[in-house]
Amino acid sequence: MKEYAVIIFTRFPSKNKVKTRLNKNLDSNLVLKIHKAMIKDTINICKNNFSDILIFITEYEKLNSNNRKNFLNEKFIFPQENCPFGEKMFKSFEKAFELGYKKVILIGTDIPTILKKDIELALKSLDEFDCCINESFDKGYYLIGVKNKIKELFNEEIFKTNLVFKNTIKVLKDKNLQFTNGRVLRDIDEKEDLDYFIKNEFECSKYENLKNLLKEKYIEK
Repeated sequence: MKEYAVIIFTRFPSKNKVKTRLNKNLDSNLVLKIHKAMIKDTINICKNNFSDILIFITEYEKLNSNNRKNFLNEKFIFPQENCPFGEKMFKSFEKAFELGYKKVILIGTDIPTILKKDIELALKSLDEFDCCINESFDKGYYLIGVKNKIKELFNEEIFKTNLVFKNTIKVLKDKNLQFTNGRVLRDIDEKEDLDYFIKNEFECSKYENLKNLLKEKYIEK
């Protein structure tokens, strides 16, 4: 039994149900392919020899032996609970601890500049700290990790504001918990984010499936 786990929190790849803000400006088929590519790239980035990957998805009932390849046939795939967002996240941590993991981080699939070292540093930081949390440019966070269940971190009121990172830090400080931060990174929600990534971050990204897709279907020749 491994001590560490990485939760990947994502949506089942259903057309018009993923990256909905990208859908406003891009063809829905391309958006679906982008989502699929980023799931695979995130799984590859998270792989190491000392932690397990636990994938929590929406529309779990659609998962079958044929479409499991969208998740690189990973063996630990679970349904997200049918509840508000913060509680969904808390319940995924709860499940990981129930399975016996001691130190657990959670990420999404929309940060194409995240690196293996970011994942590994976050996991190992839990040897010393109560929590690790990495801020995103939109004032949220793209990674959070804990080694105990801390329900207050996932209070729904935190996610009703545009200051999710700041408000989560306040909870940590109020509870006198020791925490550490990683790099501030940009996620891809809007077409502008995708264009920024292509212009400024493309070469340093290790999201090879995404990069190959964009070269073929999006970037002007």
